[in-house]
Amino acid sequence: MAEKRLFRLRVTFCKQGRLALLSHLEVARALERAVRRAGLPYAVSQGFSPHMKIAFGAALPVGVGGTHEVFDLQLERYVAPERALAALQAASVADLMAKSCRYLEPSAPAASVAFPVSTYRALLSCAPGAFPLPREVRIVRKKKEKRLLVEDFLVGEPSLAGAVVTFSLEAKATGSLRPDVLLAAGVEACNAGGFRAGGAGGGRAVGEAAGGGAVGSGGQTAGGGAVGNGGGSGSGGDAMDASVGGDAAGGGSGGEACLVLAQSASAAGRDVPCGEGDRVHVVSLTRIAQAAEPPAPAADAGQR
Repeated sequence: MAEKRLFRLRVTFCKQGRLALLSHLEVARALERAVRRAGLPYAVSQGFSPHMKIAFGAALPVGVGGTHEVFDLQLERYVAPERALAALQAASVADLMAKSCRYLEPSAPAASVAFPVSTYRALLSCAPGAFPLPREVRIVRKKKEKRLLVEDFLVGEPSLAGAVVTFSLEAKATGSLRPDVLLAAGVEACNAGGFRAGGAGGGRAVGEAAGGGAVGSGGQTAGGGAVGNGGGSGSGGDAMDASVGGDAAGGGSGGEACLVLAQSASAAGRDVPCGEGDRVHVVSLTRIAQAAEPPAPAADAGQR
């Protein structure tokens, strides 16, 4: 008996606001319920315990939002992408909203490995003069210590614009560096080194004074859940919708459905430079883009 042909639909969605505090498993369950409410003809696995044929992209840490998250859904029959998107949007909440739909070839990479490069944007409580990054990050799990070199995962140079830090990380076949862990180490170094606006600090740092090429697009802040000591979940600044190099996740129609809940009034105060005695903490952290490969380095001016 010939296998039934299935149609592989890739959906881009956002995870933001209070729902940024959901775990990856909770997000998966919520999206499965949205697919059922949308009435899409999803395929199910065979066997004793059949389940929906749905696969998710790289997981986000709890408390980290995302504006270009993806999942792949197998359908038993073809549904026009615009109709599938409309049905999903009608069945979804604003903080977990579908943005776009498109069909993929069967040979296309799985959602979990299709976009190894992720760009993150963090909103800080105040604007430091520079933001230091550690050379390595120490991780302890089950009483076992592991040290990761930041340069093995960092793509390009981070950028600092006021109270907004933007950086990109690449997931390797051997593992990855969590963005919240790296950011927490940077905040700790910032507070320990006294990186106030216009102040001096030792060690490696990025900032408006230190310069360095920006990764992704700068300027605006992006929404996401609270991380670290930041006050409350929610999003900061203006709505942000960016993509970085290569085959970026997202795009297409339906982008306006991802409503980043702006708190412009409170975010405006966070562009105030850090004063003497102020401690920097993270208000929100959001994955703003995913790409299949790192952006190509700028060509040397002396080369043709």
